Amino acid sequence: PELARAISPAIDVHIAIEVRCDRSVAPPIDDEPDADFDDAHGDGVDGMACGPVFVLPLGDDVDDRTLEHPKQSLTSALELAAALDPPRPVYAAVGSYEGPIELSAGAAIVGGYDPETFARAAPGTRTRIAGGSVAVSAAALDAGVTLERRQIVASDAVEPGEPSVALLVAQVKGTTRRVDVYVEAGAGADGENGMPGERGVDGDAG
Repeated sequence: PELARAISPAIDVHIAIEVRCDRSVAPPIDDEPDADFDDAHGDGVDGMACGPVFVLPLGDDVDDRTLEHPKQSLTSALELAAALDPPRPVYAAVGSYEGPIELSAGAAIVGGYDPETFARAAPGTRTRIAGGSVAVSAAALDAGVTLERRQIVASDAVEPGEPSVALLVAQVKGTTRRVDVYVEAGAGADGENGMPGERGVDGDAG
């Protein structure tokens, strides 16, 4: 008799591959943020989805600063970006961040990202830095800095003779690049009281 052959049913196999962003390795830069908000390689971000340090007002500074787990404060994000080798740019979602901020050599903050998706928000939407009589400063640096799509607002000065400066750039070697940056200074403080004058000459006797 003819032997019946058992035929196994076809099996569909689906393999899910999860690609994790290794922060210790800088990927090749093949998509810089641009004025057209063009996502050149389709990763959902105008710029690089892996490589930069991401920051969001509702983030957490203990997180690993990736797209999925952004930092909360610009200060923490900038410190981390400068410590990585090579240094990385900071991509900041729309929202308000506390100043003052001191920029290190080569620092780059690119703002205007949607806080939900980190796609670029509508043109004219800026990331806000507010606080400090000098809100953002870059001084005595060996390399330039980059600021894009930011609103920088300084606090009113408090101490006598203190200024109110939104953005201070001094003695920076290299190019300081500013794109769509709005700055607003507060009120400077009154000057310090002068020294008492010398005693006048006595008048002639009457």
